[in-house]
Amino acid sequence: MNLKDKLYQINAGQLKPTAPTETVPKSTDREIDRIVDGAYVDTPYGPCFRTETRVPVDAKQGDVALFNLLNRPSELYYYLSKKK
Repeated sequence: MNLKDKLYQINAGQLKPTAPTETVPKSTDREIDRIVDGAYVDTPYGPCFRTETRVPVDAKQGDVALFNLLNRPSELYYYLSKKK
């Protein structure tokens, strides 16, 4: 039985959900830091991988050059990010 069929039967009340039989080992060796530059940061919610991307100020986002946004209110960014 595939996942789609199982979910359908659970939602229809025909099948009781069961606990997973496999456990995922908790690993301290994470692969993301081998692929992406960044670092783990401790947060109140647990560790988080943080990476940074720097964009040149003369780059464009759509039709707008980023340097044109430097002195604009940050509330404007929400509206500029929406598709027309």
